[in-house]
Amino acid sequence: MNARASMFAVLLAASTACSSPSSGSFTPGGDGSGSGGGASSSGSGPSSSSGAGSSGGASSSGSSGSSSGGSSSGSRPADAGTPGLVYDGSAPASDLGTPVTLTMSPFTVTTATPEVYKCQWFGNPFNQDVDLVKMEGHMSSGSHHFFLFNMTPATNQTTAKAISDCPQGGLEFYPFPYLSQQPDWTVTYPQANMGYPLLAGNGLMMNVHYLNTSGADITPTVSITLYPAKPGVVTVKVGTIFLNNQKINVPASTPQSTPVAITDSLAPIKDEDYTIFTNWSHMHKYSVDFTSSVNGAASFYEEKQWDEPPLQTAASQNAMLPLKVSSGSTISWQCMYYNPTSQAMTFGESANATDMCIYMGQYYPADGTPSTNANYPDIISGFNF
Repeated sequence: MNARASMFAVLLAASTACSSPSSGSFTPGGDGSGSGGGASSSGSGPSSSSGAGSSGGASSSGSSGSSSGGSSSGSRPADAGTPGLVYDGSAPASDLGTPVTLTMSPFTVTTATPEVYKCQWFGNPFNQDVDLVKMEGHMSSGSHHFFLFNMTPATNQTTAKAISDCPQGGLEFYPFPYLSQQPDWTVTYPQANMGYPLLAGNGLMMNVHYLNTSGADITPTVSITLYPAKPGVVTVKVGTIFLNNQKINVPASTPQSTPVAITDSLAPIKDEDYTIFTNWSHMHKYSVDFTSSVNGAASFYEEKQWDEPPLQTAASQNAMLPLKVSSGSTISWQCMYYNPTSQAMTFGESANATDMCIYMGQYYPADGTPSTNANYPDIISGFNF
């Protein structure tokens, strides 16, 4: 596993948690509301989107890759998991535009090669600027994770392209509106006027990771239904803040009783005030604590779990969310590490032999533009390996 793979572990961990329901517009529902099939949730059936699936995908791979009509084929898998991050204040059906379902072209995961990463490019199925307010992904049995990447012009990967093995072995990382490692997973936002902006010049790439432990070859089905808001509904854009620290050195034989503090600071957004509405972190095996603060104040987020830390929302216990942050404020994040080995530990991919210290949080408003942020609407810093 390389450093990009470890980034996957960070992001995937966030998708496994769903807070329990309570009142308030910043509360995830978690009760299955809005998490059914694509057509039933919006009151109208999704439109077909071929992208690479029915043009480039068909001609190159011999498979149709056509729209499945809003749900994955076959019955709901037995390991379907939780319904997703569904908020009680998210956009109602009356605010949703015509949905589009992207379906990955068929592929086979054999017993001889039981682990595969597959990628497929769909261009922009809306052919215009839209705000995504709801996303419902479905994967058949054997799934490990599913990313929907927002491919900006800087990637040179914005047009439709057939399904294939992923260019970097599946260990890709780009801005993303959707992430899941549950067979069925829905993403919405805390308020009805919130949405993730997809620009007309950007494209979408589906990235999936499958592990076949069934003892027989499998042919997975993967789809996602995207619900744009009707014009004028979304007045607040959302994005993700991703802060990575590569300046790590933990001396050999550092005892757990006196761990080393790995700290970094950055002012991620300098031109406007913003609000953080989720928190999550990533550390490796010998970490004992993660904290983050704004302008040196008391920590607004703490996590001691290095292995699959839960996504923190306003409904989480002791959460200081939503958190208002002034423009130009410095976010500091700190990991406490010990090192029982005979070698110094630095930044790297192995959870057993190297260390990472990363903060992520969703924020609004994402009012920047591609001219000032190549990863719009996401803020990605320290990702230079």
